[in-house]
Amino acid sequence: MQREYPEEEALTRFFGAQPILADEDCPWYFNTLSYSACNGSAQVVCTLKPFHGILNVQVFDMGKDLTAFTLSNISKISIAHSNNLPTMTIEFPQELKICPVYFQLRPKIKICRESPVCQTQVNPIPSVD
Repeated sequence: MQREYPEEEALTRFFGAQPILADEDCPWYFNTLSYSACNGSAQVVCTLKPFHGILNVQVFDMGKDLTAFTLSNISKISIAHSNNLPTMTIEFPQELKICPVYFQLRPKIKICRESPVCQTQVNPIPSVD
């Protein structure tokens, strides 16, 4: 399966940090990349395995584990702006009939399925203002 991902620089801008690579000598697509982003006392750690189409997400607040989940069979990740907010869209193969997942880090951490502006949240994550 051909998977589509944004450029490395776009992911770095979205998370606001360089990834930690599992293997410095391994090409990006075959590597494991860990991104960490903070928003107030909340922290999100995303581990991407591009070749395998896997994204692990962990969310912490004040060091306490709030949630963790894995998205697999990813066919495409894109980053665009919705209402001037960077939004990551995670898509799956059409034959799986799984709705895209939308992910925002600012102004609050939001992970949802319904719309790119994240008005409807799935298992809302408490935000820290």
